Amino acid sequence: MTKSGVDNGNCGQSLPTSCATLDYIIKNRIPSNDVTTQNITIWIGNGRYKEVNTPIIIKSFKNLTVIGESKKAHFTSESRGRFIFVYESRVRFQNLTFSNFSPRFRFEGVKKKVLDDPQMHIIIRDWFGFGSVMYLYSSRFYIENCRFKNNIAREGGAVFSYRTTGRFTNCQFVNNSVIESGGAVGCYDSMLMVYFSQFISNMARDSGGAIFSTFTNVTIIGGRFYYNYAMKGGAILVQKSERVMIRQSHFESNSALIGGAIHLQDTLSIFKFCKFNSNEAKLDAAVFFISTGKNIIVVGSYFHLNYSPKSALIDNRSGYSTFFEMSSLIGCNLLRFTKNQVSINQGSMVIRNCYIYDVSGTFLSTGFMGFLAIFTTTFDTLYDRVLSIYNSGNVYLVSSRFTGNYVDNSLIDFSGDLMYITDCYFANNSGVGLISISNRAQLVMANSLFEYNRANHSELIMANNGFQMTILKTRFFYNYSDRGGLISSDQTGAIHVAACDFIYNVGTYGTIFLFASRELNCSKATNTSCLSSLYSKNKFFHNLAIKSGSLVFYQGCVQCNWTCDDCTYRNNTALNGTLVNSSFYRLNITQMPTLAPGQVFPVIITAVDRFGNPILGRSDIKVYNKGCPGIPIHGILSSFLHDVGQTSLNSLQMGLMPGQSCRLIYDSIPQGLGMKKVSKLLTFTECLNHQKAFDVYNNNSVYCLSVEQIKDSSKIIGSVVSIVLLVACLVVFIIILINRNHIVISFSNVPSLLLVLFSCVLLLISNLVMINLSKASCYIKIIFPAIGISLLVGLVLIKEYKLYMFFKNNQFKDSLIENQFLFKYLLLFMIIPVFIIILEVTITPVKSIYQFYLDELKAIESCHQKGYYIIFVILLGVYLVASLILFCVVVIKIRKFRKTPGTFDEAAWNGILIFNYAAIVIIYVPLSLALNSDPNTAYLINISTSGTVVIISLILVFFPKFNLLYRGESIVLNIKKVIEQQELEINKNKELLLFYRMYYDEDQEFPTYQIHETFSSDDSSDSDIEFNGNNNNNSTKNNNSNKFKRRKSIASSKLNSPSPKLINRKAKSQSVPSSPVSSPNKNKGI
Repeated sequence: MTKSGVDNGNCGQSLPTSCATLDYIIKNRIPSNDVTTQNITIWIGNGRYKEVNTPIIIKSFKNLTVIGESKKAHFTSESRGRFIFVYESRVRFQNLTFSNFSPRFRFEGVKKKVLDDPQMHIIIRDWFGFGSVMYLYSSRFYIENCRFKNNIAREGGAVFSYRTTGRFTNCQFVNNSVIESGGAVGCYDSMLMVYFSQFISNMARDSGGAIFSTFTNVTIIGGRFYYNYAMKGGAILVQKSERVMIRQSHFESNSALIGGAIHLQDTLSIFKFCKFNSNEAKLDAAVFFISTGKNIIVVGSYFHLNYSPKSALIDNRSGYSTFFEMSSLIGCNLLRFTKNQVSINQGSMVIRNCYIYDVSGTFLSTGFMGFLAIFTTTFDTLYDRVLSIYNSGNVYLVSSRFTGNYVDNSLIDFSGDLMYITDCYFANNSGVGLISISNRAQLVMANSLFEYNRANHSELIMANNGFQMTILKTRFFYNYSDRGGLISSDQTGAIHVAACDFIYNVGTYGTIFLFASRELNCSKATNTSCLSSLYSKNKFFHNLAIKSGSLVFYQGCVQCNWTCDDCTYRNNTALNGTLVNSSFYRLNITQMPTLAPGQVFPVIITAVDRFGNPILGRSDIKVYNKGCPGIPIHGILSSFLHDVGQTSLNSLQMGLMPGQSCRLIYDSIPQGLGMKKVSKLLTFTECLNHQKAFDVYNNNSVYCLSVEQIKDSSKIIGSVVSIVLLVACLVVFIIILINRNHIVISFSNVPSLLLVLFSCVLLLISNLVMINLSKASCYIKIIFPAIGISLLVGLVLIKEYKLYMFFKNNQFKDSLIENQFLFKYLLLFMIIPVFIIILEVTITPVKSIYQFYLDELKAIESCHQKGYYIIFVILLGVYLVASLILFCVVVIKIRKFRKTPGTFDEAAWNGILIFNYAAIVIIYVPLSLALNSDPNTAYLINISTSGTVVIISLILVFFPKFNLLYRGESIVLNIKKVIEQQELEINKNKELLLFYRMYYDEDQEFPTYQIHETFSSDDSSDSDIEFNGNNNNNSTKNNNSNKFKRRKSIASSKLNSPSPKLINRKAKSQSVPSSPVSSPNKNKGI
């Protein structure tokens, strides 16, 4: 058959007369008798042949061979349809290519009819959907050097066989697909052999991306499976078959949800010298998934970079055995998480002479297992557990090596029945322990070697929860643990260690043995299995504990006492302990038994272990003093333990009343396991001399404090000064009463003078009352000084005002201040001070209390008010100062007026008094507030201020009056002499003026000038003229009537006398007021 051939009755006899289609040849050119009796060969020339839509039916051929010139003999379909249907024939296809065949699918009933009734009459349409290129039934086929490409079917994307024996040799299946199973080849109840064939990018939506077989024995040798995909069994799915044998085959980049390369069900499978590379399962089992059935045997195979999130190598759920021998598992993707490599459930596994290198995830994980035996296998550079076995099963590790593994968990985690380790080698491993046994598991280890291993936050071998551990003739060299050491247990099982060597190992706590405890109450921590523990004939050389226990450390309760029979020790060292230590157990307290309330005292605390050794090298234990229940305590109440095992709580202060006692409670964080809080009795004694016990906060905070009061010397000085001044006030009072009608006294208003004395007495009484404080004296201290100083200020300001009016109106009366005026304006002035005082004592009530200064251990008795009492003090001070400053202006304004009735210099004395009051108030208020904390200082400030006020008041108010009262005659004589001297000077001045013709005589022949106008400044004010006239007692007024006649003189022509106009321009004429003290006699003085 050739591309140029023609279908006719004579075609096919020779190349020149070749036919055009295979269908024509099968139907028309082969005699029916030859079909069953002859070997028939059909030769196909190169070319692309498009066959008809109906399938070619090959039935009952004895031996039909279809040979292509080469693979370029290519059959393809113009439209959907199957190419060849083979029935009860023996066929051979060679050197052919088949592509783009796709039978019409019939989705129901087809498979059932085919399987249930193999002897039925064949109806062609019932086979649609099975095998797009070939459907072989009850036949034998040999397909060699053929290619199947881009074919689509329901099952068996290229070829489907039923009850058929067939062989593919050097074939290629590319990009075939099915909607159910067998992306390239589907087999049922057949026998399939595949030799040196390739399956590339085939796809099944259900099972077997390349090959799907049921009840079919499969043999594959030299197969290549690349990029095939299915939901189950990315390359191959074999189920319910007696045997599958795959040798020297390569599976790469196949993928599935389950069983990335191969899915096996109820099938004995043997894999020899195969290679599995980069296969992937989205859910489970990147290489092998065995759901049910029989054993799997893997020999001499290579596994590299296969990935599944659950089991990257194999998931065997069949309950049967898995055998791996002389195989290698190498390489992993650290960026993708793999739970484990091998998962075995309810089965057994034997690994022998294998090499496991550079893989992630637990190598083998199982929940229920019969047994696991690993012989002469190397586990190198793993990143997770080697074994994770729980619930049941026995494990045998024989002559295997575990080197260079770096894991975040223990290397071997076993909680099954028995694990036996012999002649194994563990070196340069790092992880959270190497071997962990628990849940009543048994470990027997003998003749093994551990060297240069590191345990992170754990120990090399860990045993917990009712275990039994026997270690015999095993050596431990140069191992390190940053928590414990080599072996740890929770003291719930028996340990037997004999004839072992422990040399140059380093740990943190318990370099060889670390015993933990699960009991929190050590009194209940009993373990009868400890009686069977045995340690004998061991060697301990040059082991080092960075913290405590160079050999043994108990972390918690001591349930099993460690002793070693016939053992050898040499140069074992603990930096902060001895050979055997325990964790922190209790506190030893050194405390004073008695002390005075509030006395500062220290406490020395030592932390010790269960063997009485101090806890050295730890600074993470915080000890603290809880004090006595309900009794406040101050000072350094907590401290961390120092490296020497001690610490101190310094500057502690607390107290009860003398004679009482309490128990101080001491505790720690963390607490020692089974540790109880420590209590120490403390009894309080009487206070020392000059001290008194005070409950400072009214909550049993009693302190012995030195009471600071006003010094006796200050009291004496204050009392003497106050009494002397009171006597002086009394004397002044008597003098005033005796001379109350005298003009000197009555002119200043007797009630005002008595009010001055009353104010002074208030100030002095407050000084005397402050010596002994009480609630009443505190109120007196606030009210009396405020009332007294306010009255004094009001009286002096009213007096100043009346003086100003006196000088302004030049009218004298019998009294400077009328009673009605005095009381009216004094009451008005006192409204604000009295209001402020009432507010202060109402809003900030005062009481006598002790103020405590615990830093200085002193108590000060003082009058206490709420803090904002200062506002009222400042308000009163501002009011008084403002009033005084305002009247200071008045004082300045009348400073030129000198003489008044009473004392002549009444204005001057009153002005000085105003200035002094202002200065005293400005200085006293801030000074008293600032220095109020010291009672002695505050008292001295108060008595000095009040004494000063009283003294200057007596001197400036009463002394001038008494001076004039008792020395009036001598004072008048002195004034008379002054006036006579002034008149003499005036007469001399008149003569001088006459000489210069500046003074009229009585006949008014010469101009007359008022002396004061002529020689006064142009800028002088009227008040200045009045002031000068008054100060000169108007002595020149009467002299102005003396007129002198004008005399001629030669010298007068030389003088340039000013004209009256010029003179009058310089000053205005003004009549000088009459002096109220001028005598009726013009020529006489006073």
